[in-house]
Amino acid sequence: MLKNETKGQIEAKISEVITKFHREHVGKGPGEVKSHIIEDMIVIRLKGALTPIERDLANNSEGIALVKRCRTCLLENSKSILEKLLQDSIDIKINSFYADVNPKTEEMFIVVGLSKDIEAKFLEQHEKKS
Repeated sequence: MLKNETKGQIEAKISEVITKFHREHVGKGPGEVKSHIIEDMIVIRLKGALTPIERDLANNSEGIALVKRCRTCLLENSKSILEKLLQDSIDIKINSFYADVNPKTEEMFIVVGLSKDIEAKFLEQHEKKS
């Protein structure tokens, strides 16, 4: 993590990494991505995350289950790539990675557990400037 970057800049960088990953591996980027650093974790919310065919499938319970299984499989198969991209962008070891998609709302949430509390570093930097 670069010392001169603010929490907001790091969160924006994470959102860019997630958007790029989705464009390259899903074929479509999400409509909106917001990333939040909270102590030793990152919570990422993707809106408009489904492809047009996934939206069509999500019109019934069988289709919803299929979309969830496909996205879970995609993320499991690509998890190491995504973790490396994230880890390279924040320069902190990733301990855990969880994701879920809600086809009805077209949202996906990703929670990343980190090896240390990076929010505390931003608070320390802010206090030093004051």
